[in-house]
Amino acid sequence: MSNRKPNRLLMLAIRAVLLCTLALPALAAQFTSIDFPGAASTEVYGVNDAGTMVGVYVDASNVTHGFLLENGTFTTVDYPGATLSVAAGINNKGQIVGQYNDADGFGHGFLLKNGNFKQLDFSPYQTYPTAIGDAGEIVGFCVDAQFAYHGCIRAGGVFSLLDVPGSQATVAIGINFSQGKVVGGYGTTDGFSFQHGFIYKKGQFTQVDYPGAAATVVFGIDDQSRLVGNFSLPNSKKTHGFVKNSGGFVKRDFPAARSTFPINLNNHKTVVGWYVDQGKLIHGYVMHGGI
Repeated sequence: MSNRKPNRLLMLAIRAVLLCTLALPALAAQFTSIDFPGAASTEVYGVNDAGTMVGVYVDASNVTHGFLLENGTFTTVDYPGATLSVAAGINNKGQIVGQYNDADGFGHGFLLKNGNFKQLDFSPYQTYPTAIGDAGEIVGFCVDAQFAYHGCIRAGGVFSLLDVPGSQATVAIGINFSQGKVVGGYGTTDGFSFQHGFIYKKGQFTQVDYPGAAATVVFGIDDQSRLVGNFSLPNSKKTHGFVKNSGGFVKRDFPAARSTFPINLNNHKTVVGWYVDQGKLIHGYVMHGGI
């Protein structure tokens, strides 16, 4: 059995992302750090149109928990009996999807709906849901016995693979609330690295590459098809965030951060994610405007 933590598997996918940037007019952006009280680290993964956020924090004992942040109040979201939990996505109905590890260290998905947890598994894979649309479609990634990444989608209560044709590794990370458009990344070199982003809709994959990038992954999409994701320059280990609207790509980094990871956005141009500060501590953040 694998003892890899679900949020660390997600981070392996995220930290494999590299990209470049264009010089476009900057829009006003306001950044705010999000830290679970007393936590050693915090990462925000999802936000709905009401501004309710979900994510993950690591406590002082190095235990990983999911959280909900609603109207300024934090609530821990832990799957019953799990050794760790991650709250990864939330829709406008308040339904939350995420991931947990069982006592054997095997990764499972979950849906939290009306206060009740439901286990989500796509056998024989370890299953890691990352986002949920308002119609209940769930996207994420699953990991096989060789630790290769595959995209997956759950529609009508049934899981299926969502791998880009010809890829060796795929992760589906985001879905918009009302249109069923899915975004993520894929690679062609091995089972765990990613060179290109994608948008998927109705059986059609559209490749998304930031001009001049070493690699691209898209993490979030709203109902106006605005995108958020990551990049770094070729031969650079520093990871930057980007937003993309009808005018093109714009770099968006948390001020003075070592690395920035925008993970999701809602239909009011609110972006959430996490960043690494100069002391190498991890914080969640929210960005208003700037897209």
